[in-house]
Amino acid sequence: MTFWQMAYKFGWASIEDLQLAVRLNEITADQYKEITKEDYVAPTV
Repeated sequence: MTFWQMAYKFGWASIEDLQLAVRLNEITADQYKEITKEDYVAPTV
């Protein structure tokens, strides 16, 4: 189990935290989906 999986599972990280992690290249969109069971949708500027 990775840090982000554990953090999300135990409530230490929110969906917003994981979205930020994707934008900062800490995790991939595929990893985001694996953790949250939701597709990652990049924010529009």
